[in-house]
Amino acid sequence: RSINHSLRGRRMFALTVEGQRLYENASPLFGQEVHDKFPTSRDEIAEAGKCLALRRNKAMVFHLMLAMEAGVRAISDSKGIALLKTSGEFYDWGTQLSRLKSQFIDKLTDLDEQQKWTSVHSLLWTVKEAWRNPTMHPAAKYTDEEAEEVFSATRAFLRGLAPLV
Repeated sequence: RSINHSLRGRRMFALTVEGQRLYENASPLFGQEVHDKFPTSRDEIAEAGKCLALRRNKAMVFHLMLAMEAGVRAISDSKGIALLKTSGEFYDWGTQLSRLKSQFIDKLTDLDEQQKWTSVHSLLWTVKEAWRNPTMHPAAKYTDEEAEEVFSATRAFLRGLAPLV
């Protein structure tokens, strides 16, 4: 058999070195602490890496929004802030952000701790406003640059939150 015959009807994709790293997930993409603290996000982060490597940007954003749900739940669990579900398994991040600020951050007296939580709060708000809300509507599309921004922002949020919960 010739190679042409064997490959007929098949597609092959070439990945950059960075794309290969994202696709193979040899080590946790968001670091070991995020991997350990948010086990329910592991598969979503791994799939987001594959999607980013293949430039399946909207799918990557969906996976990352699901990964961030674990962070939202962790905030609720660690600080006793009740979560409100919008529908199905998704949480109302806006209500969670308001409650986090009024019920916890505003009451902190340790300025260093307050700064860390304010940073996490800001990252969650940014992801919610810039990417999560638009992603829930079918018309949302993401350029390669936008997809990388979402990936970076989600990683920053989960990395910032991991040592706090």
